[in-house]
Amino acid sequence: MKGCDVLCATLEELGAGVVFGVAGTQNVDVFESLRNSNIRVVAATDEKAAAFMAVGWYRATGEPGVVITIPGPGFTYALPAIAEARLDSCAILIISIKPVESPRPMFQLQDIDQRAMAAPIVKHVFAIDETVGIPSVLAEARALALAGEPGPVFVEISRGALRGECEVARVAESPARESGAAAFQQILESLLTAKRPAIYAGQGALGAAGELVEFAEWLGVPVFLTTSARGAVPEDHPCAFPIDRAGARWDLLNETLAGCDCVLAIGVKFTHNGSGGYRLKLKKESLIHADSAPHVLNANYPARLAVETDAPELLQWLAARSRESRAREPRWNGSELIALQSRLLATDADPCDPKFVGLDPPVAATFYDALRRALPRDGIVTTDSGMHQLVARRHFTVLSPRSFIVPTDFQSMGFSIPAATAAKIAFPNRPVVALLGDAGFAMMGLELLVARRENIAFTAIVFNDRQAGLIRIKQIQEYGHSHGTEIINPDFAKFAQSIGVDYIKIDGDPEPNLRAAIGGGKLTIVEVPLEDSSAMKSAPWKHAARETVDKVKGVFRKLI
Repeated sequence: MKGCDVLCATLEELGAGVVFGVAGTQNVDVFESLRNSNIRVVAATDEKAAAFMAVGWYRATGEPGVVITIPGPGFTYALPAIAEARLDSCAILIISIKPVESPRPMFQLQDIDQRAMAAPIVKHVFAIDETVGIPSVLAEARALALAGEPGPVFVEISRGALRGECEVARVAESPARESGAAAFQQILESLLTAKRPAIYAGQGALGAAGELVEFAEWLGVPVFLTTSARGAVPEDHPCAFPIDRAGARWDLLNETLAGCDCVLAIGVKFTHNGSGGYRLKLKKESLIHADSAPHVLNANYPARLAVETDAPELLQWLAARSRESRAREPRWNGSELIALQSRLLATDADPCDPKFVGLDPPVAATFYDALRRALPRDGIVTTDSGMHQLVARRHFTVLSPRSFIVPTDFQSMGFSIPAATAAKIAFPNRPVVALLGDAGFAMMGLELLVARRENIAFTAIVFNDRQAGLIRIKQIQEYGHSHGTEIINPDFAKFAQSIGVDYIKIDGDPEPNLRAAIGGGKLTIVEVPLEDSSAMKSAPWKHAARETVDKVKGVFRKLI
């Protein structure tokens, strides 16, 4: 078989049913082999979108996403999404063609050092120069993407390797991971002997969400959930405490955790967003940190016990022990948990939150409550980066694992529509909603053409305030005015008509229109008009008044 056929056969054997990418001059052989394979190819508008799709695929499924690029511009277009995957702990496989085969002659087309560019933002860089190496390297790359902290892995293949011939070698199975039963027992005993235990769960816990719920119910403890872990415990469950919704009350959250004599942090690396901008406080003597990546243990939060282990394996073991044990008195009773939720999770509106035009009342909670009612429990929501994401994180209730897909610690704009596309391909029978601001739409709105071509039906909700809203708010708060943040939007109704998709504008009760869009089985743009809140309208005047007072104080100080 030719190398490009071996590449596709190996990807199939490794379980890759979908590949995202863009066809180009240097990978036409690969795309021809893909055409003759059982792999579905989703051709994005550009490689940034394709790589975001790969990230969305991993976030929705827990399986590595695969993206194929040409060298040079194709590879560099993908870099923001690769960095997102690195910081958000997402396993993706980036396969690119080697730019040149020989250093001579010099100044060749698209000749850049891709491996050097990729190295800082991937877990490892692999180079394949011989056809025979394709199966083993791809298998190793996929395994590495998933091992420890999941992340992106870069594979650069020479055109000689793709054009060469060899027999297909079967991919060797990865060795089974040894169980840490002794450490697991120590963790369990610490939780059982504690008077006030708690669990702090990150994205790594999503692989055993059912077991997490089962064990938390048996032990009777609150489970604090990072942004990436939301839905691991359904947020209508008394044990669920998403830190996004407690974010305005970090003093109360830290007070609660200070009263816990044992906190099991599992599958979390305590990033900026995973710790509320490092406002989280955890005592070393009460913290047990379990994670499959040794470099995150004792990094930001020292623990009295740090255990390198696979989070799902630990949760499965703990749940099994709970089934074998008799019923026990919960460490927190139901009324205590409900009272704690009412204290921590009450979502007050931020004065800077936009006004939702035509809603009654015209606040974010009205819209997101309606969206929650319009979606089934397993409906998937993706967001872009921006003000709408912060508002959604505060007000939207997540009821199933891997159903709230947010760019977290790199915060790339342009994420939402490609991630929604991938999620819908992965789960065609589940409704998918993409949330994005109008600035994000300007970056990635044409990616809806890909969804239309692929017959992918989801709902793209565009929040229209004609501004790069979050940046504008920051400018006004800091300087009393904005600059460089105004956006001229298309007529969204005409835009939808021009690309052949449905369109709805929210005016009045949002729930009927949201139900129609989500349940209609069509690719639909939903426009949500926004305006400044009264606090934002008065912000420039308040800033000017503060400046005036400061100037007067300065004059008096000089006179004195």
